Amino acid sequence: MYFPKSKIIPDQYTNGNDLVYKDTNQYYEGYYHILASGKTYSGKNTTDGTPRELIFTKDPTDIAGSESETYGFSPASIFTLYGFEVSKLYYDNIRLKNGIDYPATSLIEPYYVVPTPKYPSFIRYFVKRVNSNSYIEIDQTQYQKIASRDNKYNWASYLTFELPWTTGGDSRQNISTTNKNIVLLTEQRLKLYGFSQYITDYTEFT
Repeated sequence: MYFPKSKIIPDQYTNGNDLVYKDTNQYYEGYYHILASGKTYSGKNTTDGTPRELIFTKDPTDIAGSESETYGFSPASIFTLYGFEVSKLYYDNIRLKNGIDYPATSLIEPYYVVPTPKYPSFIRYFVKRVNSNSYIEIDQTQYQKIASRDNKYNWASYLTFELPWTTGGDSRQNISTTNKNIVLLTEQRLKLYGFSQYITDYTEFT
């Protein structure tokens, strides 16, 4: 399955002292990737062999910044280095290491949330950085906070928008066509350049 760059961090590496296989609890050494949901899998990316789910053995705040990892920093060490607050998601921690859009601020930033699908349709919620083509799928609570300009959130940096999504009541081909048309119309109407590259699976959640 294809994942946009905003939904996956590939090519991470562990020396075998902070990740274990979820199903066997055995330590894992090698490349791994992290999805925006926070789940971690073996392999450089989603197409590298047969990915197996991994879990961290330590809280990110407890992982020593001095660990000698060949590729990248541990999830917490980069925060220690720059004095950032540790995020609740490993994904968000490494986003900051790679310089992906999150400013060093005390305001609350939106984070990716896997939507809860409903039959035959439901609403998906998104934000877009106002100064780049960076998209994040969020939940309704975050959407309402940012859309209402809650001062606890960094709302000024984001454009909020909704996307109706069909999950049933028709053939998969018609569902795909319907969702694709909605994505393209939304992209055109709101000038969301690149959004049709962020959404690529038009039968997702069916």
